[in-house]
Amino acid sequence: MNKADYTELVEIINKYYIEPKDISKLANCNIKYARVIAHQIMKQMKDEGKPIRSTRPLVVPTNRVLKYLDIDTRVIRAEAKKKSGFETT
Repeated sequence: MNKADYTELVEIINKYYIEPKDISKLANCNIKYARVIAHQIMKQMKDEGKPIRSTRPLVVPTNRVLKYLDIDTRVIRAEAKKKSGFETT
């Protein structure tokens, strides 16, 4: 597992696209399951008629990952700020 601290999570959620290694940190899971999550998100996007980026490494929009995992970014930002004085945007 790839456990990340809150400041690292803030850096990840500030990206527009993320790859499975970042998903594994957000979901606190292994890289194999993070790839499954990414593929499920891509399937959802395809079913909705949204454009899909065909890249290596595989990347998906961060906002879709946050929605899929039901992550409240306000909590992550607040914890990062509280624990280290990290300035969030």
